[in-house]
Amino acid sequence: MPKGMGFHSLTLIKNSILFPDAYDSRSIKNFFGALSDFDIVVVAGNHDAHLGEIVNVRIERELCLDGFTFVHGDKRPSAMDSGYVITAHNHVAVRLKDRNGRYYDEKAWLIANLSKAKAKEFYYKYNDKSRLVVMPAFNDLIMGTPLGKNRKENLNPLIRSGIFSYRGIQVYTLRGELVR
Repeated sequence: MPKGMGFHSLTLIKNSILFPDAYDSRSIKNFFGALSDFDIVVVAGNHDAHLGEIVNVRIERELCLDGFTFVHGDKRPSAMDSGYVITAHNHVAVRLKDRNGRYYDEKAWLIANLSKAKAKEFYYKYNDKSRLVVMPAFNDLIMGTPLGKNRKENLNPLIRSGIFSYRGIQVYTLRGELVR
């Protein structure tokens, strides 16, 4: 919807870590040019360096909107009072076994519940029903790191710090199947 009409959409922009080459810069300009009738807010991540030098868009490190907080996922949000914290960055995957006994990796979504005891250590005020949603990599060339037993080192800092519990996480394939 055009500017000022109240429609919200989430789009991830993944860019070179360094300054993009001429081809990538043109592609980025064309992409944002096609969206010029929309209010665009980019929640910047570790690959979005120099984006503001290429296109004139609003760039934020964190965005709070209608009960949702969007952060890239390599940092903690400044507040924990929204119902959902949506992040990327960690490229969650799961290792599954096919009916022939072979293992394969598949991209996945991760959902975790707030640990009230730990949230108290980091935040003065928090929503005790808050949930963390970690999105899979949207780039077809990036699979992600498979989760496993006691495999927390690659996870979001909100889980590593214990603010959201590793125990009881829900992991869903891109087909929406809950992985047990």
